[in-house]
Amino acid sequence: MAIPVPFKIKHFDQAVASMLNWMVSVQKEVTDANIGSVNRTLFEAWGMELEEFYFRMVDALEQAIPDSAYESFDFGRQPSTTAAGVVTFSRSTTADQDYLIPAGTIVSTNELVTFQTVADVTLLTGQMGIIASIIATQPGTGGNVNAGSITVLNSALPGIEAVTNSAATTGGVDEESREARAERFRAFIEGLARTTIGGVEAGALTAQLVDGQSEAILESVRQAKLVEPYLTGDGPRCVVEVYIDNGSGVASVELIAETQKIIDGFTVGEVKTVGYRAAGVTVNVVSVTSVIVPVTTTVTLTPGADQATTFQAVQDSISQYFTGLGIQTPDDPQPLDWERLSATILTTVGVSTAVLESPTGDVTPQTGERIILGTVTIS
Repeated sequence: MAIPVPFKIKHFDQAVASMLNWMVSVQKEVTDANIGSVNRTLFEAWGMELEEFYFRMVDALEQAIPDSAYESFDFGRQPSTTAAGVVTFSRSTTADQDYLIPAGTIVSTNELVTFQTVADVTLLTGQMGIIASIIATQPGTGGNVNAGSITVLNSALPGIEAVTNSAATTGGVDEESREARAERFRAFIEGLARTTIGGVEAGALTAQLVDGQSEAILESVRQAKLVEPYLTGDGPRCVVEVYIDNGSGVASVELIAETQKIIDGFTVGEVKTVGYRAAGVTVNVVSVTSVIVPVTTTVTLTPGADQATTFQAVQDSISQYFTGLGIQTPDDPQPLDWERLSATILTTVGVSTAVLESPTGDVTPQTGERIILGTVTIS
């Protein structure tokens, strides 16, 4: 059996040398192969094209090989989702007539994170305020803003003087990263056995809510952890819990129900879809509980560093650290490490020194909880 020869890129010099060697070996009439000769110049032109071809082919292969495995299983990336919430449009005195606030009305934060109303609402005569549902105009985590931060009316509204959000907007999640998809794919492969711990978790990760008209994914399970309470004496045997997270720390009732359906198995018409739980085992799907942790830090900049750019980089570093925190389980603790968070801030480009004032120490959540980033204050 022949031993396969490993593939190697043929560089410019190697390609030219191969062609010159072939020319010399097959004829004796053309003998000038020196630099600058017509023959060598022609071979060098082809050599440049060959080298570029090799690099382009290898680059395409490096991208195609991992993607081909995903495509074989129709395993695409989970797309970004859009944050949503409610705002209150108000005035200082009771309305003297009905005032329409049309769907698509734009409001924003002082940092220009914009939202739009999803339906017409009307401030009726005698009222001082009316609540309206909003969604972010751009998908992703940037649409998750704190309570009280939406205060800007982007255009004049007759009869309306102010706007605010009494609660934070939630549900905005960025597109799944390559690393996250790889981790989810490993769980998927492990979960082909279905009734194992990994199988149940993998089944939960397939749950998503899809808009019936646009087929856009409205919400999906981004993390899932199975816990067996009876192992610690906290529950009966054969009853387990699966904690799910949609990426923002609070899974909707509808997503919980969809996940439960997938794990238990379901029938549509005469078509039965097998579930993921073993016979005789009860699986209860519940949402994670968010542990909101605000962060306050004071930094000094390196000489020449731009304050706005550095503060944004610190904000991004902190957000990335919190994004990496998963669901707390007895077998997989997910605490906030105060020293590691401090080091994350200190190693941000543009930061000379940093003092992490809040939190004041490690934060350890309970089983089924996940630490979520609260308000970030940088000075």
